[in-house]
Amino acid sequence: MPAFQEKVGASLLQLEEDCRIQLNGMKTHKKQNCDKLQTDVNRELMFCNILCSTPLSIDPSHVLSMEQQDGYRSNFADLVDEKRRWHQRFCASRSKSSSP
Repeated sequence: MPAFQEKVGASLLQLEEDCRIQLNGMKTHKKQNCDKLQTDVNRELMFCNILCSTPLSIDPSHVLSMEQQDGYRSNFADLVDEKRRWHQRFCASRSKSSSP
């Protein structure tokens, strides 16, 4: 979100309204990020259970920075790739064992 910029010559009521509008936008953005993070955490738990690995420890009461979110999503992408590799190995070994 862009930083708040005070309008020159605006009344105090107009400034207050502008601040409230920006604050509501920030609250909405935060809620969307928290909901997305919760979805990602649940997906990560599912993948970690499948792969028998340890999930990252994320405190649900904290809001992650953009860099932390990128790192978390990168880690999640690695889990997805690992699951895909395991699935390919499983399918390959299964087809080898079922071939005469």
